[in-house]
Amino acid sequence: MKIVFASLIPSTNNDNTVFIRPNIPAGYISSYLLKYRDDNIKIMDPNDAITSNIENVANKILKFNPDMIGFSIYVWNRTETKSVINYLRTIGFRGKIVIGGPEVAYNPIDALHDYSVDWVCNTEGEKPFLALLNMLQKNNNFNVSIPGMVSKTDGKIYNAENQLIKNLDDIPSPYLTGLLDPSDKNWMDLETMRGCPFSCGFCLYSKNTGSMRYHSSKRVEEDVNYAIKSGINRVYLMDPTFNMPRNRCLQLCDRISEINNRQSLVFSTEAYAEYIDEYIADAFVRANIRFIEIGLQSTNPITLKYINRQFNKEKFLNGCHNLRDRNIFSSIGIIIGLPGDRPDDIRKTVDFVISNKLGYLSIYKLQILPGTLIHFKAKEFKLSYDKLNNYHIKNSPLLKEGMVEELYYDLTEQCKQYNEEYSNNILKTIPYEIDDQKLFYKNSTVPELGKSLKKNFDNIPELGKSLKKNLYIPSEVGKSLKKSVQQASLA
Repeated sequence: MKIVFASLIPSTNNDNTVFIRPNIPAGYISSYLLKYRDDNIKIMDPNDAITSNIENVANKILKFNPDMIGFSIYVWNRTETKSVINYLRTIGFRGKIVIGGPEVAYNPIDALHDYSVDWVCNTEGEKPFLALLNMLQKNNNFNVSIPGMVSKTDGKIYNAENQLIKNLDDIPSPYLTGLLDPSDKNWMDLETMRGCPFSCGFCLYSKNTGSMRYHSSKRVEEDVNYAIKSGINRVYLMDPTFNMPRNRCLQLCDRISEINNRQSLVFSTEAYAEYIDEYIADAFVRANIRFIEIGLQSTNPITLKYINRQFNKEKFLNGCHNLRDRNIFSSIGIIIGLPGDRPDDIRKTVDFVISNKLGYLSIYKLQILPGTLIHFKAKEFKLSYDKLNNYHIKNSPLLKEGMVEELYYDLTEQCKQYNEEYSNNILKTIPYEIDDQKLFYKNSTVPELGKSLKKNFDNIPELGKSLKKNLYIPSEVGKSLKKSVQQASLA
């Protein structure tokens, strides 16, 4: 069977490397499929997926004469994807269309009404997609639901818990199998675990992933070795809490440091600040993990209770200081619009970071993403948000209409000088050049970041994290993208 996987990119984002990157979910699914089948699979080049012209994108897909098309759908590309699907149906494409990703996985019935498709993948994509292809091979007219795939024909949703792959090493590396080539972008996205030990109310990371699951140390070593041999110099470890469990983190850092002994690779990842002691921070240095994303979100105890987060002030301070003392760049995310936060509470959180010089401040507007606890409790919290576009909060009982935008603008301006000074102080200590193709720094949403990092980064426009990894930080990328990559939801 001929299959094309595509993750479309809005034309307004075609200058942003956060979006123009290899389709990692499709890479994992495809490598798993080819382990058992001999399908002809094409993962659409992200440069061809820019939707400046809907017809052109559709025709690029059709030139492969696919029997099936799989689309990744995120908050930032849902409109464009729907337009391409509609165009394909209008011109008579009769093949199968399957969609997946965080934008549709948590409400597949609505997605089947909104998109002219045959199935919605509502869990990790590898096993359901393999099962679907096997059924279609036996009967090309097969059109009903199976665990992990909800059909437009019957709309049945089965328990898909057994569709989760317990041993992640069962999924071949999309890099080692040649499905994805990171060399043209000079970086690699690498998943070493799925799931998250926390269940934050605004986040999707722990949804539908079961217990924590991991790639073996050997598998990670193989991918890192591949990265070195391919000549790239940046690797983004996509795990939401790379420093948990502690012993695994220490072991991986030791192995990476041995493999990366010339420190030709620069790593970035996300970590839980309260668990960054001196030993973990030293391990980061040895492994050349130089960029860390940390979710703070709020210091307000009431808000933290609402969103299922814990905060230990002293441990958080110690963790951030351990990074700062070793010249590891940390980006600390806070969210405007969380339930229980008043303007003064949000400002106190910002002041907490600045006064203690904890890291680069990344400020986000709350996104009330489908599938999250906050989405389910939006009425209870009396949160008003944009349901048609990006799910950004509009107002709450404590933030009247217009206050979110006002706070976002004011706090971004307030952080400018501090962020520039922090960035310059940290980056001048890094003993190597970072080329002008950008170190992948997903959660940077402040337009001034490029200026403050001078030659090391290009200007990065506001992204709003999503994905994720959150990416924790509910940016469109940080939440939506990383979540779907972790789950390898069909994209």
